[in-house]
Amino acid sequence: MRAAMSQLYHKHTSTSKAASEAVSSTAEWLHRDLQGRRMRNPRYSLRRYSKAIGLSPSRLSEVLCGRGRLSYATACEIADRIESEGIGAIQFRNLIEVELSPDPHSRTLAKQRLEEMTCISQEHEISNQELSSVKQALPMIIFDALSLADAPHTANEQEKWLSAGLRKGRPEIYAAILKLEKFGLIALRDGVYTRLCDFYKTSNGLPSESLRKLHRELIEQSLRALEAFTVQERIVQSLIIPINSNNLTNMSKEISDFLRALHLKYSSASAGDGDAVYCVGVQCHPLIPAARET
Repeated sequence: MRAAMSQLYHKHTSTSKAASEAVSSTAEWLHRDLQGRRMRNPRYSLRRYSKAIGLSPSRLSEVLCGRGRLSYATACEIADRIESEGIGAIQFRNLIEVELSPDPHSRTLAKQRLEEMTCISQEHEISNQELSSVKQALPMIIFDALSLADAPHTANEQEKWLSAGLRKGRPEIYAAILKLEKFGLIALRDGVYTRLCDFYKTSNGLPSESLRKLHRELIEQSLRALEAFTVQERIVQSLIIPINSNNLTNMSKEISDFLRALHLKYSSASAGDGDAVYCVGVQCHPLIPAARET
């Protein structure tokens, strides 16, 4: 999937911003989702929303006004419909579990997740004000790790597995998962964090400071890999050449095309048979800078 992250950002800003705030019920979440859609399109009607989520207008009105209650199965179907539009609904699914799940353990676990979500949102002020928030090393690594063959099959075990494998605390792992969910890259489905695409690419319009931070994190990961892994487990190759700096634009495009082709040929995301996550990094920078005109 090559859709630019900037397009995902504009599509989900209103809904995701509302979802990041404290919401106490499925009815309130649906109300905020409807309001978010109306903010993007003032002509968006309750009838249109009811059709989108698979309820009659009268039934939806009852639910939003507190005069009716969804069944567990119906609520899960609504979550599926919402996610099929590319809108993240992890918070909504947790609210469904707390309110409607017949399983006491699922209700307890979902309640804990909602509490963690509120805590993380307050601590880190998670919102969609900056698209660059997801363009960081940890969310990107988690996104690819979820495609591995040995990834656990419950959200709780996935978080433990990621925390142990990446040597990060559970709150940090969960914050990164929330960022991925906010931009429609993953979703909580049937109790499992599931990737909604096999590949994503950002536009070139991200703030330069954000890109510098990402590049710094990945280079630091590469430095640690030099000590942590054997030569059979890593590939390090360099090329030093004299060039005309006017050719940098063409070089950048050819490198991007090469990385894309490499991903299509070797990625195990679709096949589900991967056993590791690798970073393929290409650095092209001056050792002796070009002379500047004065």
